[in-house]
Amino acid sequence: MLAQCDTIDGVEDGVIEDPRVCKFDPAVLQCSGSQGGGCLDEAQVGALRKIYSGPVSPTGESLSPALAPGGETTWSLVTSPGPAQIPKEYFARSVFKNPNWDWRTFDFADDIDLARRLTGEVLDATNPDLSAFRDGGGKLILYHGWNDQVIFPQGTIDYYERVEAALTTKPSTTNPETSDFFRLFMVPGMTHCRGGTGTDQFNAQAAIEAWVERGIAPDRIEANRREDGAVTRTRPLCPYPQTAVYDGDRLAAGHRIDGPAIVEEAATTVVIPPNYVCAVDKIKNYILTRRS
Repeated sequence: MLAQCDTIDGVEDGVIEDPRVCKFDPAVLQCSGSQGGGCLDEAQVGALRKIYSGPVSPTGESLSPALAPGGETTWSLVTSPGPAQIPKEYFARSVFKNPNWDWRTFDFADDIDLARRLTGEVLDATNPDLSAFRDGGGKLILYHGWNDQVIFPQGTIDYYERVEAALTTKPSTTNPETSDFFRLFMVPGMTHCRGGTGTDQFNAQAAIEAWVERGIAPDRIEANRREDGAVTRTRPLCPYPQTAVYDGDRLAAGHRIDGPAIVEEAATTVVIPPNYVCAVDKIKNYILTRRS
């Protein structure tokens, strides 16, 4: 997956900027002829396709977004043998009120609707009408890791787009655009809240304070990755639908460097970040250019 899609944003850095533009067919991993290890059989390829597609009801209704491509190494929470612990405990305790509930009795046809009726009002914060919050002067920053293996990231994007659609029917003269009060930042490579292979360290608190207290809207949030306490990578987080696109290396000590680098200058170790720009559709245009 990374080999196919890592460089779509213009730099090879171990993360996929926007996994939605990565078109991957699991069939390329299927064993052929007498091929031995390192490949998947037909049933495994079928299972992988279902994971990438997301769960559907017996009637074909999409029940949840799917896991995003690119974070496969962090999927053990939901792909290990047996049921994932969080949904198992949710259905056992919150829906069926029985800690000994047998997950094998789960019925797609009825139990999803039952769960919605019993817990939806409490757990589903999905109302897209934020007009009262907007008109009251509120500001909102929402962020989500693209490799989140617990709450799948496409759902957050869907919500943001529903907010945009809902507010077109309730326009505001002071905040005509959703981005005037609400901005979503997707974090490439980050898993649930933190961790993963991406730049998961950033100060969203400072960004929201600057927006609320000084009127400085966050056009980008600088993020970094730390290993053993040292910064090893930097990258901007861009407000959706913009994405970070590599725009050339900076010069350090008279030499061009490849991507994020650690440069020794005297006795000081500094991180020299590459140039990134936040832009809309640059990644998609990059794909079209490569295919033409």
